Amino acid sequence: MSGDGDKGAGKETGKVGGGKARDEARQREAQATLARAERESETVLRTTFEGASRGGGAAGDDDPIERLGRRIGRSAGAVFALGLVAYLIWTYL
Repeated sequence: MSGDGDKGAGKETGKVGGGKARDEARQREAQATLARAERESETVLRTTFEGASRGGGAAGDDDPIERLGRRIGRSAGAVFALGLVAYLIWTYL
């Protein structure tokens, strides 16, 4: 039994030595991938929260095109919401 264990240990040592470099490369690749994913998600979340936290006193309020676009967007959203409510009432009541 100890002879079999020694053979297995010798084979494992050979595999670990050759696999160690491969494992380190995979670990570096995984860390790089995680770092990239963290950077990208941080960018998405940051821009989302910055846009949501901007109130009426935003820096672009003096731009007439932004004001017009904001008005159009809010009006379209209100019309869509009213249309959806009317559709749901008409369909289900």
